[in-house]
Amino acid sequence: MKKRIILNILIAVFGITFLVSAGLIIKTIMEYNRAREFYSSAVDEFFTITPIYVSAAGPTERPAEQAPDIEPEQEPQGPAASVQIDFDSIRAINPDVYAWIWIPDTVINYPVLQGDSNWTYLGKTFDGTPSNSGSIFLDYKNAPDFSDRNTVVYGHNMQSGDMFGSLKKFQSETYMKEHPYFYIFEPDGCNRYEIFCSAVTRFDSSVYTFRFYDDNVFSEHLKMLGRISYVRSETEVTADDLIVTLSTCTNGSKLERFVLVGRLANAVTDADDERELT
Repeated sequence: MKKRIILNILIAVFGITFLVSAGLIIKTIMEYNRAREFYSSAVDEFFTITPIYVSAAGPTERPAEQAPDIEPEQEPQGPAASVQIDFDSIRAINPDVYAWIWIPDTVINYPVLQGDSNWTYLGKTFDGTPSNSGSIFLDYKNAPDFSDRNTVVYGHNMQSGDMFGSLKKFQSETYMKEHPYFYIFEPDGCNRYEIFCSAVTRFDSSVYTFRFYDDNVFSEHLKMLGRISYVRSETEVTADDLIVTLSTCTNGSKLERFVLVGRLANAVTDADDERELT
C-alpha cells in the first residue's frame, strides 16, 4: 500500500515537472516568435530597398509596383541596392537608436542602440518591450558614432539564429567569402566593413579593448586578432584602420564569446553602387 502511494506521488511529481517544463518551453518559443515578428515589422517599416537593375544602358531604378519586362541581369547586394533607413521615425520611438546593422543574405538586419549600461537593452526590444531576444547594442563606453578604434556591438546568440545567433556561421571560410562585408548605417550615411576575423574568446579578453595608447599597441591588437581567427584573411589591417567587433555568446562555456571583426573599408557612395553593379 505504501509503495503504491509513493509511486503515485512520484508519478504526480514527474507529471507536474513535465507540464511546468513544457509550459516554459512553449512560453519561450512564443516570446521568440513575438520578437521575430516585431523585428520583421521594424524592417518592413524602417528599412527600404529600391532595387537597381542593370541593363545595356546602365543601372536604372524601377518602382516596386512596376513589373520588369525581363529578368534583371544582376540583383545587387549591399547598399548598391539603394538602402534607406527611416531614422527620423525610429528615433521618434527611441532616441537611443544610433545606427542600423545589415549583413546581406543573412537574418542580421537590426537597429543598433546604446544605453546607459550594457544591461539597458539586454532584455528588451528597441521600443522598451521586455524580451529574451533583447536588442543589438553598442558598448555603453564606446562613442556612438563608431569613431573609436574598436567599437563593440553586442547581440544575443538566439537558438533560432535570430539577433547574432547566426554569427557562428562565419567560422566557415566558405561562408565568410560569400558574406565578406557588413554595413553600418547612420543618419548621415553608411559605412562598409570588411570582415577579417572570426574567433572564440573570453568575455573579459583584450578583444574588447577599445582605447589604445598608441599605434604600436593597436597594431599588436590587430595581430592578435589574426592569430586567433578561425579563417586566415588576406585583408590587410593597419593601425590607420577603424574596426567594429560584433560579439555574442557561444553554445559552450558561459565565459566564452564569439566575435566577428571587420575593418572600415569605405563609406558607401552612389559611385560605389555603380561599381558594384557593373
